[in-house]
Amino acid sequence: MVILSIEASTEVSSVALMGESGLISEYSLCSKVKHSRKLLPAIQRILSDQDFSMKQVDAVAVSVGPGSFTGVRVSVSTAKGLAFADNKPLIPVSSLLGLAYGFGGVGLPICAMLDARKKEVYAGLFRSINGEMNLISPEVVIAPARFCECIKEPTLFVGEGAVKYQSIIKEHLRSFASFVPPSSNLLSAAAVGEVAVQKYKLGQTVSHESLVPNYIRRPEAEIFYRNRA
Repeated sequence: MVILSIEASTEVSSVALMGESGLISEYSLCSKVKHSRKLLPAIQRILSDQDFSMKQVDAVAVSVGPGSFTGVRVSVSTAKGLAFADNKPLIPVSSLLGLAYGFGGVGLPICAMLDARKKEVYAGLFRSINGEMNLISPEVVIAPARFCECIKEPTLFVGEGAVKYQSIIKEHLRSFASFVPPSSNLLSAAAVGEVAVQKYKLGQTVSHESLVPNYIRRPEAEIFYRNRA
């Protein structure tokens, strides 16, 4: 089993190849070049460097949001194009689930947060139950202080949104809030791929026609043009 994983819902995009036993290779792209210009070359390079072709890839995984509207749109479009061209199934993965997935063993609820700008975050609350990460509150776009009102027990916060609004979270939750090390707040294609491997084994794939992004909030361009209509 080989899964190509794509993540571009944050400023640091990445691509990864996942195998039966875990990560094969991952490239992170931290440059300021637009996702649309760097994502496909990175995919071509990681396949070439590992002597793979798309024919050897069993499925394409992609983080479908929430996150950067442009990044999500580019990554979803890229994944759909690859799946259509090579007749591969797709595995959609929530960006917030990808963030939370690696912390299932801590024994606490996991709050994954991404910066949504406008003093808001994309947030989801997860809990590991019998080794499976479950969403226990809907993914929302919300002011950090308001989301803290939903927290009633010690909780681990992860993600760039948790970093940006750490002082607000601490002010509202005090000892109920704990945070992961700085290096663990980045969402990666490898993390998305880990979720995708489990979903693939369970047969949780979709076709390129069925794959849709999860923006939560409508893109700015769509709001602008609707208001002008």
